[in-house]
Amino acid sequence: MSDTYRAIQVTKPGEFRSVNKPLISPVGRQVRIRVEACGVCHSDSGTVEGFFPIDWPRVPGHEVVGRIDAVGADVQGWSVGERVGVGFLSGSCGYCDFCRIGDLVNCRNQGFTGIDSDGGYAEVMLAKSSALVHIPDDLSSVGAAPLLCAGLTTFSALRNAPAKAGDLVAVLGVGGLGHLGIQYARHMGFEVVAIGRGADTAELAKKLGAHHYIDNAAVDQVAALRALGGAQVILITAPSAKTVSETFKALRPNGVSILVGVGPDPVTISNSDLVFGSRKLEGALTGNPGTGDATLRFSSLSGVAAMIETAPLEQAPDDERKSALQDCSGYRAIASQIPRHYPRSMSHVIGRDTFGPAAVYPAPTRRRSFMNKLLGEILDAHGGVDRWREYAKVEATIVAGGGFFGLKGFLPDPSPSRFTAWLHEGRSSVTPFGAADQRTMFTPDRIAIEKFDGTPVAERRAPRDSFAGHQMHTPWDPLHLAYFNAEALNTYLTTPFLLGLSDVRVEETEPWKEGRETWRVLRAYFPGSLETHSLVQDFFFGDDLMLRRHDYQVNIAGGFAAAQLTSEYREAGGIRLPTRRRAYTRGPDRRPILDMLMVYIDISEVNFS
Repeated sequence: MSDTYRAIQVTKPGEFRSVNKPLISPVGRQVRIRVEACGVCHSDSGTVEGFFPIDWPRVPGHEVVGRIDAVGADVQGWSVGERVGVGFLSGSCGYCDFCRIGDLVNCRNQGFTGIDSDGGYAEVMLAKSSALVHIPDDLSSVGAAPLLCAGLTTFSALRNAPAKAGDLVAVLGVGGLGHLGIQYARHMGFEVVAIGRGADTAELAKKLGAHHYIDNAAVDQVAALRALGGAQVILITAPSAKTVSETFKALRPNGVSILVGVGPDPVTISNSDLVFGSRKLEGALTGNPGTGDATLRFSSLSGVAAMIETAPLEQAPDDERKSALQDCSGYRAIASQIPRHYPRSMSHVIGRDTFGPAAVYPAPTRRRSFMNKLLGEILDAHGGVDRWREYAKVEATIVAGGGFFGLKGFLPDPSPSRFTAWLHEGRSSVTPFGAADQRTMFTPDRIAIEKFDGTPVAERRAPRDSFAGHQMHTPWDPLHLAYFNAEALNTYLTTPFLLGLSDVRVEETEPWKEGRETWRVLRAYFPGSLETHSLVQDFFFGDDLMLRRHDYQVNIAGGFAAAQLTSEYREAGGIRLPTRRRAYTRGPDRRPILDMLMVYIDISEVNFS
């Protein structure tokens, strides 16, 4: 092991330097962390520009994920090899008056990571054990990093807010903090309003989970919120003092505006707006490590994920300067899973794709010039991108069943049906459904049961919203079942090509041992606009690059964890696909519970045209 490590430090305001620092052993209650990912936060500019009192030189970065490689003599509860995170707060003392009443955030002796102590723009860092956050196995280091600051801040504020499921919650700002706040609010069961600037933000807000979007550059945001009944909570992530004051008028009685971003101007609230209706204005500063644990668990279970971009450690100065030029509405980003990479903020998705649209999902509007090398090999092994792009439609005969359907109130039906997906039109159908002369018709904003001549029998707009609050045992109606069929079969019959969509981010994670085989694993991060099981899914591939297993959470049924085993590959039109799928509940050890078969699907007579 080398006795030095690389770091990017600030030697004086605005001046970066790449250095080799001596490796220091942790003492007392410190741990030493080998950094795997570190986010670039707008707040880091406080270190870089010297807005905080700084003892130079200083290594910035307070969204840090890595593995413990050494512990101090007094550390308890943590061990070498554990993957941990460190956020903005660098560790409470445990003995001051605030700590003694459980208020760890406001500890009188609390330091700030990257300000009072060196942060994560480095290969190694020291941290107090009282600052550590557990990283769930299902989250990559890259995926976890931004959640330690932007995620923790918004999750904690919403979790402690006086709102109940179904209440109207507005998120002001659709950026670094806001794009996570929207997702958390949606998954907590609130009716979500996103407030942004410009019509072009509306699509993103809806993809993230907002039920409503208010363009405050075009309409009166106060009147628009009042028209929706007023907000119980307004989460303010873009801290314009004027906007904070204006939107306060749109709170319901006993409502609260929660300010999580810091701006330079004072906020003015009129006495009457404050008193009449008993409204409140609060500030929220991140959260304690226990809330950090909850943030990451909730994110893992719900699929909440940051929009990210990765870059090597050497680019940290350039990316920090970019972040400093953005306000708090600049999107979050994260680092690579290797130690020399760190996350950076992003304001757009960059690059171009190497191939066109796939499956029933919308054609990508942006393209990227790179592709994960393993994914490229897998696509070639399944028939290749060029051949896939030639097709406009796929049809297949489906026989499906399993215990899951019984939980939803449907009797077993072993009779075959015919599934059709129009690959570039965003629609699909199952025939017959419910009666011999009926079929389903799916588009992302509508599910319908109709006669063969197109006469509607039943339909539902915004069908995914109808699953709000559902758990595994919540009964379904036929439209729920029709939507599930479309969501599942669209995903299965377009895998692995859907992983190449420009809005899908893919990374290779740790390999999986299965008996004598070692499977390579691709983790996919899907956009909210894509109708699939969950935002984060794992795909396991054998030595022949064929799919062996597919892991996901069934979000429309309470988010239970599933592991689907795939086999019996067949070729149709030059495209290879598995024709036998068996989905089981997934245990805490990530292994399928084989005596709990939830869904079986047998696929035959596949035709691409």
